[in-house]
Amino acid sequence: MKGNRIISTFLFSAFILVLLGACSSVIMKQPLSSNMSPEDQAALSGKWNAGGDVLHIKFAKDGTGHYGGINWSAKTSEFRLSQGKFWTCPGTGIHYASLLVEDSKDKPKEYMLIAYRFKDKDHVEVGSPNLDMFIKAVEAKKLKGTVQKKKYTKTVTLTGTAEEILNFLNSNGGEKLFVFNDTNVMERLKLKEEKKS
Repeated sequence: MKGNRIISTFLFSAFILVLLGACSSVIMKQPLSSNMSPEDQAALSGKWNAGGDVLHIKFAKDGTGHYGGINWSAKTSEFRLSQGKFWTCPGTGIHYASLLVEDSKDKPKEYMLIAYRFKDKDHVEVGSPNLDMFIKAVEAKKLKGTVQKKKYTKTVTLTGTAEEILNFLNSNGGEKLFVFNDTNVMERLKLKEEKKS
């Protein structure tokens, strides 16, 4: 199951999937373009409480987002470093994020689509795609892609260009295409800086 691969590979993706209760997802073959302003990048950068784990977010000069954290593995009785990349862009009332979830040599890259919005400067709500709306859009040929339905999961794989996907998101209400609720929130951590000697 694709959800299990994502959960075992990336802390942030795992947190998002756990928060959203998602074994179903929208996958893209390329990320949406990253064109966030420096102010938007600064707003998302920092340390966050992500479901009890500390998540660090930084942006590279090229606009690529990077996240990382350390989590405890009860199975192996050791800490594990989890890190990954994501791309963000503003949308209609929200921001979209493309999380790199498959990056192996023998498989093509894949990106999971989510959305987020700021409740205030210290709280970010994370939204999962409304799968039914994406399934209907693919079946009506408004979006290029495929739908895979299994017993407990649904996966929509979008095969159109990033520009086509972004145009669809923004022309169809953006925010209406995602499910937000008050329990899917990351909270900024305000840690005291250590004095350098």
